[in-house]
Amino acid sequence: MLTLPFYPMRPTTGPKLTPANILGTVNSYRHQGYELQRKLNGDRAILERTVAGVRLWNRYGGNYAFTVNLKPYRDLASGTMLDGEVYRGEFRAFEQLSENSDTIERIRDCELLCRFIGVPYLFGQVTDDWLMGEVTLPASRTRQWEGVVCKLASAKYVPLKTETQDSPTWTKLKWC
Repeated sequence: MLTLPFYPMRPTTGPKLTPANILGTVNSYRHQGYELQRKLNGDRAILERTVAGVRLWNRYGGNYAFTVNLKPYRDLASGTMLDGEVYRGEFRAFEQLSENSDTIERIRDCELLCRFIGVPYLFGQVTDDWLMGEVTLPASRTRQWEGVVCKLASAKYVPLKTETQDSPTWTKLKWC
């Protein structure tokens, strides 16, 4: 069983994405058995529902310091943990944490849970059209999305031992 505090999985840094390399780079990860998720340009956080209420942890194992709307998560079952990003004062979950399930199960469970509690699931399918539209945005525009995270589909969730350690099963591909 996962017990907080811990350091959440952190992607290694992969190649930068450009209009010239994006489809080849992303498709090489797809062909190697990776699941792709959109990478929101927010603050990493872990949401934990305990018998005492909802708690938000930062990526370093401490309390998240800024105000976040956690109201939609109040009725979750005690013991529920969600990995996600805080973006514009809202927590947006991308995975429901469980050390015994693989990436595809964690993503699917999170998407179903978000739908059940009425919270938008922002990390939907990464299509070629979406990728090309995002990578060609002007660099001067503030982007909602940083790029994509490639997660080995069969990987279990393994908390990291240090705040600087990278996960060998997640890779972040950022726009140039």
